[in-house]
Amino acid sequence: MQTKKASTNWQVITGGPSTGKTTVINMLAERGYKTTIEHARHYIDTMRTEGQTVEELRSNRKKFQIGVLDMQIEQEASILPQDLVFLDRAIPDAMAYYQFLKLDYDEKSAHRS
Repeated sequence: MQTKKASTNWQVITGGPSTGKTTVINMLAERGYKTTIEHARHYIDTMRTEGQTVEELRSNRKKFQIGVLDMQIEQEASILPQDLVFLDRAIPDAMAYYQFLKLDYDEKSAHRS
C-alpha cells in the first residue's frame, strides 16, 4: 500500500477503547477548539437509526470498517490543512483496525489511505 504524506495542523487523539479520548475531545470543544467526532460510534448510531442492531453491524467486520473509514475520509476531506483541529481518531486508526482484524485492504480502502 502506498501512502501520501500531507502536512496539517491537526492533532489526533488516539488510543484504545474507553481510554478517555472522547472525554478529552469534549473538554477541548468546551474550551472553544475545533474538534471532530469519533466515527465508529457515529456509524453505529447511524445504522441503528436505520434499523440495524449492533450485532448485525459487528457480524460483517469489513463492511463496518469500510463504513467507518468512509465517514472518516469524508470528514477529513472537509478540514483545511492549516486549521487547528483535534480529531477523535483519524484515518490511520481506521487502517490500523484493518490490520488488527486481519482484513485485506481492498481497492477502495487502499486508494483512500
